Amino acid sequence: MAEETWFEKHHKTDEEKRLFAQEVAILSALEEVCRVMETENVSRADMATKLGKSRAFVTQVLRGSNNITIRTLADFAWACGRTVDIRLRKGAGHNFEPTVYAEWKESAETQATVNPSGPAQQVEDLESSLAG
Repeated sequence: MAEETWFEKHHKTDEEKRLFAQEVAILSALEEVCRVMETENVSRADMATKLGKSRAFVTQVLRGSNNITIRTLADFAWACGRTVDIRLRKGAGHNFEPTVYAEWKESAETQATVNPSGPAQQVEDLESSLAG
């Protein structure tokens, strides 16, 4: 029998898999916002001004301090001259593949240069909390 992967060791129940899928969705959305902000050269201050919000609000959203709503995601996309396109992939919520997690983690770590305290840090925090 093959040795369990990190994902399999820490996500045995449907509840654990469901909660992890939530975090992946949130962090994937934030990662994409950070990527687009960099591509479009939109700073946090620019974002705050365009949305009529404080810079602190923008920072909190990008750090994942609160659950991002679809409305907020749409606002951030609008401020970057973009729209939101949401797709639901088959199996992503119930049979989350470790390879998908590995790709997501690698991508989030790459984003650390864009948002050092954002998604990549949250991957570390998530792994620490699940390991404990």
